[in-house]
Amino acid sequence: MRKLNYNIYNNITDEDYFAVQDKLTLIESEMEQLFENTEWHLSTPVIKSDGLGIDFLITESIFRGNLGMQFEDAPGAITFNFYVTKSFDENGQRYFLRFYIFQNKAFDFFENSIPKFVNEATAKYNSWSKNDIVALGITVELRH
Repeated sequence: MRKLNYNIYNNITDEDYFAVQDKLTLIESEMEQLFENTEWHLSTPVIKSDGLGIDFLITESIFRGNLGMQFEDAPGAITFNFYVTKSFDENGQRYFLRFYIFQNKAFDFFENSIPKFVNEATAKYNSWSKNDIVALGITVELRH
């Protein structure tokens, strides 16, 4: 029997969980190939994670970024959000900007279009300047 190592999801069965995990593992592998020879790296493999999501990270200069896909635990459907974020810390503040490439979409919407969505997300990330993050994102005070 496969080990259940996940957040508590209210709207899927254990069987669904493993089916989603298997599909996400394939998508993760495809994304790893797309990010080969770039600064983006996988945070934690889906199979070792406590949740149903794919998360790639980047650290460059003063910026930090995330790009990935997250299971949306909604009733009656197995859907996902695909996002990109960029942030930086300055003068005791964190400036953070997130953009959803898509939200609440099923596998059939994206599974054959991963390169397109990854390209869109990385283009969005690369286009954001420090000023964009400040003007369009949120600001939180850092606690020391």
